Amino acid sequence: MNRIFLSVGKEFNDTEAKQAKVAVAINALQWFDLPASDLPFSQGQAINELIKQMGNNPDKIGYGIYDNNLTLLGMRNNYSRGKVLRATVYAIDTGVEVVAVAVDEETTRDSLK
Repeated sequence: MNRIFLSVGKEFNDTEAKQAKVAVAINALQWFDLPASDLPFSQGQAINELIKQMGNNPDKIGYGIYDNNLTLLGMRNNYSRGKVLRATVYAIDTGVEVVAVAVDEETTRDSLK
């Protein structure tokens, strides 16, 4: 697995300390299979926005607390072609916008380990 911190989310990940904080929040996410009908309203709306922005059909979604009333969202997609088998996008819901902060990629090489 390869974690990439995205420049668009530099407000939340531009130092090692911030990246570590994001990693802790990622490890604490609650995950749901889709369709997920039992999400709180605001997290469900933010996840819908993330899905629209990324243009994918995820098989799992997650959410959890990041900091200062901010929510960390996760969206996992599986792929059947190419070297990436699975990509999980993580974003922070600021209440005004959804900002992508990191991506975990699992490749065909990872599956051989």
